[in-house]
Amino acid sequence: MIFGLFGSGGSSTPDAPDYDTPDALKQFLNYSSTATMDDGPGAADFAENLFKAMQKGNLDQPTAMGLLNSRLAGNSSFYGSKKFSDFLNYEVPNENQDQIIQGAANTVFYRDLDSDDLSAYKTLAESMGKTGSPAELSNFIQTRMTGTLEGQNKYKDDIRRGMEAYYGMSHRNDKGNLTGGYGVFGTGDESVKMVEQANKEMGFLKNYSKKKMKAK
Repeated sequence: MIFGLFGSGGSSTPDAPDYDTPDALKQFLNYSSTATMDDGPGAADFAENLFKAMQKGNLDQPTAMGLLNSRLAGNSSFYGSKKFSDFLNYEVPNENQDQIIQGAANTVFYRDLDSDDLSAYKTLAESMGKTGSPAELSNFIQTRMTGTLEGQNKYKDDIRRGMEAYYGMSHRNDKGNLTGGYGVFGTGDESVKMVEQANKEMGFLKNYSKKKMKAK
C-alpha cells in the first residue's frame, strides 16, 4: 500500500515551538489592563476633569466621551450615574451660545442679530442637535447664515477671496453688501468712484461695439 512506503504509515503532530513574548512587546499586550481605571475616586476625578474641560470649551463632547470610554471599564458603575447622563446630554452654556451665534453673524452679516433672530438661530441649532460643542455650533450657524440672501450678498467665499489676491479688497456699500467691485485703485471713497466710472465706461464700450457689429 502507498501509506507504507514512507514508514509505518502512522501520523504524528509536531510539537509546538517554544515561544516567549519579548519584553519590548509585553507592555503593549498588557496596555488595556493597565490603562483601564477601576471604579473609585481616581475614575471619578478623571470624569469630573473631563466635564470641567467641556464646560470651559477646552474639549468638545465627542472628544471627552472618547477619552472617558478609553479609560473606564465597560461595566463601570459610572455608566449608570447621573454624571454620565450629563455627559450624554451636554450642551454649550446659554451665554456662550449667544456669543458664538453673534460672532458668526458679525462674520457673515457684518452686524449683530436682534433678540428675535438670535432666539430663532438658537432654537434651530438645538432642534438639530448642534449645541454639543462650540466648534459644531459655530460651523452649523455660519453655514446656515451664508445660505441666506443677506449672507450671499455679504459673505466672501473662497472664489472672491482668491480674486482679492489679484484685484484688491472687495468693495461694499453702506449696508455692507458686496458691490462686485474690487479695490484696484485702493479702498477709499475716491477709488470706489473710479471703479464705478470705469465700469460705466466699459459698459458703454461694450454696447457701442455690439451696435457697430450689428450695423455691419
